[in-house]
Amino acid sequence: MIPETPTKSILRRESLAGLLLRSFILSLAVGLMTVFSTILQNFLSQTPVTLISASSVFLTIWFPMVLSLFMSEFPRGDEFIFLRIGGATFCRTGMPLLVILLLSYSRPELLDQMVFLIGSVYAAGLIASILLSVFRLGNPSGRQNLNEVQSAIH
Repeated sequence: MIPETPTKSILRRESLAGLLLRSFILSLAVGLMTVFSTILQNFLSQTPVTLISASSVFLTIWFPMVLSLFMSEFPRGDEFIFLRIGGATFCRTGMPLLVILLLSYSRPELLDQMVFLIGSVYAAGLIASILLSVFRLGNPSGRQNLNEVQSAIH
């Protein structure tokens, strides 16, 4: 078993500090993947990605993913579990899909250039968001561990 470090214990907390740290880590993952994907697409593709396109992809993916972290924690309580799951799922999948659908109908030529960028940044954001949400459930401070969560993690 890995010992608890101060950062790891803050990440697992259901406090504002833990939520802000998880949001920062998610923002860092989405931002780094945006930069990496933009560089890779500019290197491999004949149509370079502009700064406006890269920043719009970042915002299209970043905002819903950070919002999903908040939706997965609030409102608290066992009676709101389905509201949290549904809200977080909609934010992680539905909001980016709506933006992409609107873009495909309004500017299809722009969407064709950014398929790789959108897909890679979305995948990184989705994986980071889900991992951070599940990591928080692994050993919540101040509560007893749930058997299901413990068996799923180990």
